[in-house]
Amino acid sequence: MPRECVILTVVPYSGTRVGTVRALGAALGVKVVSPEPEGLRMFDPTHLGRASAQAWSQRFYQAAGQQLERCAAAKKAG
Repeated sequence: MPRECVILTVVPYSGTRVGTVRALGAALGVKVVSPEPEGLRMFDPTHLGRASAQAWSQRFYQAAGQQLERCAAAKKAG
């Protein structure tokens, strides 16, 4: 897998440590996409509620979608 096709992420929960994920991404030399939209709500300590999961997913795709599509197209062509 080409390094530019690796995206590191973490979905927020009550104990998310985004700084650790960003440091790991920097050390590995890969892109980190970890959106933190305002007003996310959990239905338990580790799972986003439906509306929050949709908001997070939309922001993730806005940030990483083009890269994911390029990598998928390259894989199909290869």
